[in-house]
Amino acid sequence: FFNDTATTEIYTEQIVGSVRCVQETDYNQGELYKEYMIDCFVDCIRHLNQKGAIYATVLSLLSLTIPQFVEICLERVQEVLQKDLDKGEIIEPKNCVIFLGELMNIGTVNSFSFITILYDLLNEAEKTLDESRDYYINIVVSVIPHVYEGLNDKSALEFKNLIDGIENLMKKRNLKYLDCIKPFKATDINDRLSDFWSAIKDSVKQRKLRPASLYKPYADFAEQLSNIKSVSYTHLTLPTIYSVQISVVAVSLKK
Repeated sequence: FFNDTATTEIYTEQIVGSVRCVQETDYNQGELYKEYMIDCFVDCIRHLNQKGAIYATVLSLLSLTIPQFVEICLERVQEVLQKDLDKGEIIEPKNCVIFLGELMNIGTVNSFSFITILYDLLNEAEKTLDESRDYYINIVVSVIPHVYEGLNDKSALEFKNLIDGIENLMKKRNLKYLDCIKPFKATDINDRLSDFWSAIKDSVKQRKLRPASLYKPYADFAEQLSNIKSVSYTHLTLPTIYSVQISVVAVSLKK
């Protein structure tokens, strides 16, 4: 559980300590103990916002010595991501996809597998109704600041196609469903997704690099991670429209 107020130097020390702790763990203490460690790690990925790069660094360093632990963690992340999408959760799927994007930046997850996940989400957005479309677009747009450099370096053409795909979907949006929120809001409703997307497009157009606020802890371990072995990721099986619609409307009303 990395401290929000820590300096980059302290983060680096904590990462080294965390990796050593897992490496020195005696898994012979029982299957239940190992499961507890994995569940704790995955819960951190799901719930601790803006920590994806830190946990991606820890997992990538562990993959050099304990590949089995990493494989199980990735399988578990895929499982919880699928479940969170099925339930129409808002925050947890974003955090999981950002985590996978950071693994792609490092090279632990190959870029083709990661961009396939983003395409899966956009393809579902293409097929769904307006409120569900925003649900999927929002997840993909939220990931872009984290993966802009990595995807553009590894596959510039695929990254361009991804940006074009988001733009086409944004043009198809029908915002009438937001009318249901007006009785609950004293002020005008801002289209936050549109504002966010405009800011990202400007950054891409100006070729601005990753914001300094998005810390890259793996840069401090570049030598160790230079020859890391990439793994592939499977397609997502996306949920029914109905369950997502209910969740999106509920969250909008809360805001």
